[in-house]
Amino acid sequence: LSVPKLRFELEPLFREQTWATVRLNLDRLQQLGVRGVKVAVKYPVLMPAFPRSADYLEFYRRVGQELRRRKLKFLVQMTDGFREPAFSALPVEPYYAGLTWERYRREKRQMAETIIREIRPDYLTVQNEPGTQAHNTGLPMTVQNVTDLLESVTRGLDKRGVLVGAGAGTWEDLTYAQNLARIGALDYLDMH
Repeated sequence: LSVPKLRFELEPLFREQTWATVRLNLDRLQQLGVRGVKVAVKYPVLMPAFPRSADYLEFYRRVGQELRRRKLKFLVQMTDGFREPAFSALPVEPYYAGLTWERYRREKRQMAETIIREIRPDYLTVQNEPGTQAHNTGLPMTVQNVTDLLESVTRGLDKRGVLVGAGAGTWEDLTYAQNLARIGALDYLDMH
């Protein structure tokens, strides 16, 4: 008895039919009167060491071009990929193995710079939902750690007109929002 092998595609974003679906959805959102779109760009997909990072960058560039062509506001939420395959097909587990605060801080800054320079959104949320991010990365997202991370990522960042924010879920400790509101380089708080 022969059983056919199933092919599991990790990057469905790169299929041409996906791009047609993206354009159709943007058209329909525009027709509905939607004025802006939030797109999640998962850490570490834009890091050069991540598989197909150039393809991810090109995909998000195209999304940005389509949004600007339609005169829709564009918010990029830079968040961390889920480890569990039930939530995401991104192969982040090997990338997160041995992740340190030093590397995370450096790469989050690098991704923020890449997004601003190459994708050019109107808004960039660089961090949100600390509890979820702690689960995803394995790093302790205490109020102080998140505050230090965001000060490091945003200090001297060339925003090129992009509004930069961060936040937490409404279910999380209010101290996150209070500390983030004191970071001068942040333009807004992103609350879920």
